[in-house]
Amino acid sequence: MVSDAVMTFAMKAAEEIGVPEVQFWTASACGLMGYCQYKELVRRGIIPFKDDNDFTNGYLDTPLEWIPGSKGLMRLRDMPAFCRTTNPDDTMVHFMIEQISNCTKSSGIIVNTLQELEQDIIHGLEKIFPKIYAIGPLNLLVEDMPNEDRVELDSTMWTEDSDTLAWLDSKTPGSVIYINFGSVGVMTEDQMTEFAWGSRQAASNSSGC
Repeated sequence: MVSDAVMTFAMKAAEEIGVPEVQFWTASACGLMGYCQYKELVRRGIIPFKDDNDFTNGYLDTPLEWIPGSKGLMRLRDMPAFCRTTNPDDTMVHFMIEQISNCTKSSGIIVNTLQELEQDIIHGLEKIFPKIYAIGPLNLLVEDMPNEDRVELDSTMWTEDSDTLAWLDSKTPGSVIYINFGSVGVMTEDQMTEFAWGSRQAASNSSGC
């Protein structure tokens, strides 16, 4: 059984039906290493942030010199952004700590990367996980498939909002400001207010809007 590394409940299912299992990390090895540091960031008191000032006062440049394979070059700002929180009970931080812990108990983890591209980080991950398989980038593997076996690949399970795109295409160039926060974008009320004011200022500065 191959299951997504953030859906580790599948490990229990594999155990119950008696089949081998490995986890699949769809992003980079560097990203995986970043999530592996969440527990240590909490233990060292680096996260959660003390207050909102830590987002802008240079705190994000805090060096993280202990990370395996990073040669001491990683900073707090290089960690996956879910750790940028002032909430000690942040759901995503605790969820990722749990998922990574479960992955270390798996028989192996497949990473969507190229050995030569992230060699140092992969060697670092080998100290954390029982077995690492670097098999990517997956989009390049499609080129080796016979044409009749190829399928349309997409990186998202969300249905594209084609109506919005059609509406945008119908407008005069420079007449619309389009802002996309992504499918998991989270921000404070103050940040949302700043975006609103910034958008209004951009609109007032453009004669077409």
